[in-house]
Amino acid sequence: MTSDRATDLASWTSGQGLLFPGTGNCARAMTAAFGVVVFYLFEINTLLVISLGIAVMMSLSLFRAPALSRAPHLLALLAVSLFGAACAQRVPKAVAYSPADHVSFRAGGTATIAGEGFLRRPNGRLVRCAGSEVFLVPDTPYFREWISVFRAGNRFEYPAALVEAHKEAVRVTQCDMAGTFRFGQLPEARWFVATRVTYQLDRVDFSKIDLANDYWRDDAMLVAPVETRSGAVARPVLSNPNRM
Repeated sequence: MTSDRATDLASWTSGQGLLFPGTGNCARAMTAAFGVVVFYLFEINTLLVISLGIAVMMSLSLFRAPALSRAPHLLALLAVSLFGAACAQRVPKAVAYSPADHVSFRAGGTATIAGEGFLRRPNGRLVRCAGSEVFLVPDTPYFREWISVFRAGNRFEYPAALVEAHKEAVRVTQCDMAGTFRFGQLPEARWFVATRVTYQLDRVDFSKIDLANDYWRDDAMLVAPVETRSGAVARPVLSNPNRM
């Protein structure tokens, strides 16, 4: 037997083919919500999941065109959602790197930074930055612009060349298993310290579904200002309020 795609699509949009019974907006909403949950369980990006949910709701609830004309509407909405969720604007670097502006930050000293990085999950549990690199960068116009652009969700053109140009000014260490990190022999200065915290579910076990405790994912860059003083230890904490 062959499948009549037009009939199938007409049934779906009229409510007859919905996962939940009914022909009204309630049934459509429940079906769309179910789809969003499935997308989320299989670890699709959260923003993408929301966009897909909106696209599905609009397609199921708003379009009243003949059945064969609905497919392009749905595909267009999904394409727009995918593009909007994944696209970040590439912008040129306005402030050039100047080695002279960063000489004092490369000097030695007696200041220390001893910090920690973690994210608090929606269920209250902590995920630490264990194993992640930690970057200590000078608080200068060059790096302030970098942080501002990233916070806006954009990226720079030719990032590899930029990193190569400023790498001499950046100090790098690593979070230990407890999520703590340390920089020593620093001069007195103002800095930004940054690290990344990620967590995700590797596979879905539907026999042990526990949305409140297990089925979450995140990937966040945490950035915080810190000031060092000679002979003193600064103790920055990078957590949810510090995410870019």
